[in-house]
Amino acid sequence: MLDATFLQPFFTTKEIADGCRIARKENVRVRKARRSATAAPACRAVSQLPRCREYRLQVASVCVRPCDVALAKTLLDGSTVNVGTVIGFPHGTTTTVAKVAESIQAIRCARRPPPSRHLSPR
Repeated sequence: MLDATFLQPFFTTKEIADGCRIARKENVRVRKARRSATAAPACRAVSQLPRCREYRLQVASVCVRPCDVALAKTLLDGSTVNVGTVIGFPHGTTTTVAKVAESIQAIRCARRPPPSRHLSPR
């Protein structure tokens, strides 16, 4: 199982929506990469899996920025993929009061539909 994260500050609404739609499909195909010293760490990890040409991995959850919770919740509604968010991200140096307020806001966003500027699920 995989947990997908979409936390980069420069991600657009479209990129978040596309990521959620891919996660909703539940099965992600991963082709075995050839092991090389210059491969990215994720590619090296896949290359260490038992010898097989292709794997199917299930997406368990999607972690998004607090401002994208409502969008992700709407796009993943009815699927088995859970939605999570981060509080006090990225450093966690905010006060407890600020973290509680951010948590309450994220919960409220999960309960209501996103603003109309967000993309609709398909």
